[in-house]
Amino acid sequence: MGSPPRFSNRPPWARGSELHTSRSRSPHRSYRPINEHGHRPLPPQAYNLYSSPPHPLPTPAVHGHRGEFHHPYPYQRDVATRGPSPAYSHDYSPEPYYYLQPLLTRPDHHDAKFRRLSEGSSGPRRNLNHGRAVQINKEIVQLAAEGREDLKGLLHKVESSASAMNQVNVATAIHCLAKALARPHMLGERAATLASPTYAHTLPALVEAKLEEFDPKHVANIIWAWAKNEFVSTRDAVHEKLLLRAIQLLEQNQLKVLELKNVVHAYATMTHDPPAAFTKHKTSLLQAAARSLAVVGFGPDFKAQELTNLWWAWAKLEHDPGRELSERATVTAARLAPSMEPQNLANMLWAWAKLEYTPHPDALWSFLAEVQRRLSTQTFSSQNVVNCLYAVARIVTSPSAADLLLLPRHRPELEALLRKFEDKMGEEVFLATERAQDLSNTMWAMGTLASSGLYEAPDQVVVALMRALMQQDLKTFIPQELKDVVWGFAHLRVQPNARLLRGVESAMVAKMRLFKPLELAMALWALTKLRTPENSSGSNKHLAAEAEVWWPSPVFLEAVTVQAEATLPQFNVQNLTNCLWAYSVLHQSRGAWQLQHCQLEAMEEAVMQRMLSCPQDFSPQHYANVLSAFARFVEFAPRRATLWALARGLDEVVDECQAVELTQAMHSYAHLGGTRDDPAPTAAHSMVPSEGQLTRLAAAIVAKLPEMKGAQVSGCIWSFARMQHTPAISALNKMSQAFTCLVADSRPQEVAMVLWAFAALRFQPDDAFLDALRDAVERWVGEGGLLNAQDIANTLSALASLGVSPCNKMLSALAQEAIPILSTFSPQELANLLWALVLLDVQALPSLWEQARTMLATTHTDFLPEGLCMLYQAHLMWADRGWEGSLFTAAHADDVLLAAQAAWQHSLSQTSCSQTQRDVHETLASMEVVESCEEEFIVGGVLVADIHVQWGGVGVALEVDGPSHFAINTGKPLGRTSARNAMYAARKKSLVCVHYHGWDRLRTCQEKQKFLMDLLQSVPAVCSGDGVHEVSR
Repeated sequence: MGSPPRFSNRPPWARGSELHTSRSRSPHRSYRPINEHGHRPLPPQAYNLYSSPPHPLPTPAVHGHRGEFHHPYPYQRDVATRGPSPAYSHDYSPEPYYYLQPLLTRPDHHDAKFRRLSEGSSGPRRNLNHGRAVQINKEIVQLAAEGREDLKGLLHKVESSASAMNQVNVATAIHCLAKALARPHMLGERAATLASPTYAHTLPALVEAKLEEFDPKHVANIIWAWAKNEFVSTRDAVHEKLLLRAIQLLEQNQLKVLELKNVVHAYATMTHDPPAAFTKHKTSLLQAAARSLAVVGFGPDFKAQELTNLWWAWAKLEHDPGRELSERATVTAARLAPSMEPQNLANMLWAWAKLEYTPHPDALWSFLAEVQRRLSTQTFSSQNVVNCLYAVARIVTSPSAADLLLLPRHRPELEALLRKFEDKMGEEVFLATERAQDLSNTMWAMGTLASSGLYEAPDQVVVALMRALMQQDLKTFIPQELKDVVWGFAHLRVQPNARLLRGVESAMVAKMRLFKPLELAMALWALTKLRTPENSSGSNKHLAAEAEVWWPSPVFLEAVTVQAEATLPQFNVQNLTNCLWAYSVLHQSRGAWQLQHCQLEAMEEAVMQRMLSCPQDFSPQHYANVLSAFARFVEFAPRRATLWALARGLDEVVDECQAVELTQAMHSYAHLGGTRDDPAPTAAHSMVPSEGQLTRLAAAIVAKLPEMKGAQVSGCIWSFARMQHTPAISALNKMSQAFTCLVADSRPQEVAMVLWAFAALRFQPDDAFLDALRDAVERWVGEGGLLNAQDIANTLSALASLGVSPCNKMLSALAQEAIPILSTFSPQELANLLWALVLLDVQALPSLWEQARTMLATTHTDFLPEGLCMLYQAHLMWADRGWEGSLFTAAHADDVLLAAQAAWQHSLSQTSCSQTQRDVHETLASMEVVESCEEEFIVGGVLVADIHVQWGGVGVALEVDGPSHFAINTGKPLGRTSARNAMYAARKKSLVCVHYHGWDRLRTCQEKQKFLMDLLQSVPAVCSGDGVHEVSR
C-alpha cells in the first residue's frame, strides 16, 4: 500500500492553493473544499455544538498506513473539556464527518457574514436546528411588526414552537411582545396578553430552561421587557433567577454600558408595582451596576443619552451610586453637555437634585452655562424648563451648597440663569401647559429660591402663573401639587386671588382622604401663612391689594382636622410642629372656627410621645415652633411636664440654635407666663425656664448677635425683661452695642421695646445708643406717620425711668409728634406720657398740655391705680418746678385730682421694709445719741421716709436705697430715685441716703454705728443747702 496522503496542518478553508475549489454558489461554498478523495465535507457550522456523538467513532483500517488514517481535519481541542483531542485513526469514510465538532477559534477566518451565522449571539457554538431557529425568529418579528401586530398569532407561535426555540427566540419573543404592548393602539390587548398562559407560564419556563445560555444582551432585553409589562407569572422564582444572573454578569463586567443602562432604566420606568424579586435584590443589583460602571469607566465613546438615562434611573430608584462615581459622571456630563438634547440636560440636573448630590462648582457652573445658552437658542418643552428650574432650586439651596461655596461667588451666574427661566416662563407655550405638575413644581422652585433669599419673583411672572393656575381644573391636581402651589405663594409672600384660594380649598376638601401627613401639614401651614400680616403687606403689594379678603373656611379647616386626627400616629416631628403653628395662628385670630381642647390635648400628647421615643428627631426649630404654638393658645394650658420637657430639650441643643429660633423661643417663654418670683401663677400658663437655662440662652444669643436683625435683638432683650431675668452685664452690654448699630434700620416699636426692657432691667444705655436714638427720631419725624401712641409713650417713659439725659431737641420732637395723635392714646399711655414729660422737664408745649387736660377730664374713670399715681406725682412735680397753672385745670379736674390723690395715698400705705432697712433701723435704735427713730414716716403728706431720725433737735429723713434704685451697669440713681430726692429738696426736708453697696460692706455693729454717726453729724452742714445728702461707700 502506498504512503498516506500528506496534508497541511492548516484547516481546509485556509489552505488556499493546496485545495481545489469550485465556483461558490453560497457564502459557504468557498469553505467546503474538495479533498483529495473527491469528497466535499459538511461545513463546520453544521456540526452539533450541544450534543456529543451518539456512538463511538468507527476506526476501520482499510486504505490506512500501518492501520491508521490521519483525518483531514486534525482538531486540536475538544469543545466540552477544552482539553487535547485525540486524532482519530481509521480508513477514510465520509460518514464520521457528521459527528466532528468545529474549531472554537478560526484565526484566519475573514468572512464577517459567515462569522455571524456560524457564531451566533453567544459565540461560535451552533445548534443543528439553526435554520429552524432563524425561521422562528423571522416569524416572531413579523407578527410583532408595528402596524401589523398579531399578538395572538405570536403567542400561538411560541406555544407551538416552544420545543424548537433556542435562547435567541425566547429573548426575541419576550422583547417583541413588550415593544408591541407599549404602543398606544395596542393597550386594548394588554390585559388579555399578560393573562395568557403562554406569557404567564410558557415563556417564563423557557427563560428558566435557557437561563445559562442567555448572553448579556438577552438578559438585559428580558429584564427590560418584564419591567415594561407587569410580570404576572406565579413562578416568581424565574424572575429572581434572572436578576441573579444579571447581577453575576455585572460583577463580571460582561454587560456593555448600553445593556447596563437598559437594566437599570427598565426598573426605573416601571408603571406597576415592582416584582418581589426586584424589591428583594434591588440594592444588590444597583450596587453591582455602579461597580461595573466604575470599572468600565467613561471613555471617549460614552454617549450623553446613556449617561443621563442611567443617572435619571438611579435617581428615580432612590439609589446613590456613590460620591466618587458621581464626581466622575459630573466631569463627563460637563464634557458632553454641548451634545446633549434639552431633555438630557434636564434629566441630568433632575437626577443630581433628586439624589441630593451637589456637583463640584466648576463642573456644575460649566454645565449650567450650557443650559443657559441652550435656553436662549433652542426650544425647551415646558416640562424640561420646569425640571431644570426645580433642580437648580434644590441644588443651590441644599446644605452642601454652602460647603462647596456655590454662592455667593457664582451669584451673578445664578441671577442670569434665573432671568432666562423667567423668559421661558413668560412664553405662551409654557403658560398653556396642561400638566399640573409643571405649574406646581414651578411654584415650589420659586418659593424655595425666595425663602433662601436667592430670588425675588417679578410681579408679571407671578401674575402670569396665577392666571395659568386659575385656568386649570384644580380638582385634577394631586395632593402634592396642591400643596406645592400654596407653599410657593406663601414663600413668595404673595396672597393669590381669593377665587384661586377657594378653588384650592375645594380641591383639597375633595381629595382630603388622599393627603399624607407631610402634604396635609405643609398645605395647612402655607394657607395659614398667606393670612399672616407679613404676607399681606409683602413686596408684591399690588397683588395683595387686588386680592379679596380671604380666610380658610370652616368646612376646609374641619376636613383638615378630621384627616389630621386620623393620621396623627403617622405624623413626624416636622408635621406636628407645622400643624401646631398653623392652628395656633388660626386660634389667635379668633375666627369662626376654633380648635377644640380635646384635639389640642391629642396633639400635645403626640408631641410628648415623640420627645420620649425619638428625641433625636427634634431640632432647635421644632422646639421653638412648639413653644411658640403653645404660647398662642391662651385658653389652653399644656401640662407643666410637657412645657418643662420642651425647655429641657431646647437647652440641650441651645448651642445649635439659629438667631430666629433663639428669638422665637425667648418670645414664647415670655408669653407662657410665670416669673422667677412667681413660678406657679394662677394664669393658664405657668412655666419659665430655670436660671441656668436662661443664662445659657443669653450666651447663645450673644454668640448669634452678628447674624441678628434689629427685631430679633429687641425681641430677646424685651423677653428677658418680661421674665424679670437680668442677664450678665457683659451680655447686656453686647446686646446694647449690637442694637445701637441697628437702630437706624429698626422700627419705632422695636426701639421702644428695647428702651422699655432697659428700664425694667435697670440698664442705662450709653451715649452712643442715645446718639443713634436721636438720629432715628429725626428720621421718623421727617418721614412722618411712623410713630404711634404706644411708641411715643413707651420711649419717653423709659427714658424718664432710666434717669438718662437725652437732648431736649429729641424730647421736644417726640412730644410734638404726640399732639396730632393724642386722642389715640390709651389712659395708661397718656399717664406715661405726661409723667415722663414732667420728669424730663419738657414744658414748652402749651397745645399738648391743653389737649391733655381735656382728655384727663373725660377719661379719668378709665385710669388704673398705677396711672393715677403717675399723674399725681406729675402734678406734685409740676408745682415743685414752679410751672404756671396746673396739670388739672379743665372742667371736672377736681374729680381727676381727687382720684389721683386717693391712689397716691393708698400707694404710700402699701410700702414694705427690706432686710437692709430693718438692719439700719436696729442699728440706729441701739445708738444712744439718737433721740428717736421711726419707720415709714409720712413727710408732708406726700412722701414716706423709710426711717425718720430725730437728731440734735433736727428731723432727718433717711432712705435706704436698695439695688432697685440704681442702674446695674453704671451704679447711677434711676429716674424715680432722682424724682423722689427732688421732691424732698422742694420741701426743704433733710435727707440722707444709705446705699446698699456701702452698707453691705460693713460687718460689725461698731462699723455700722460709726457709719451712721458720720452721716448724722454731716446733717447741719447740709441744711443750708438743698437739704439732700447722699453717701456711698
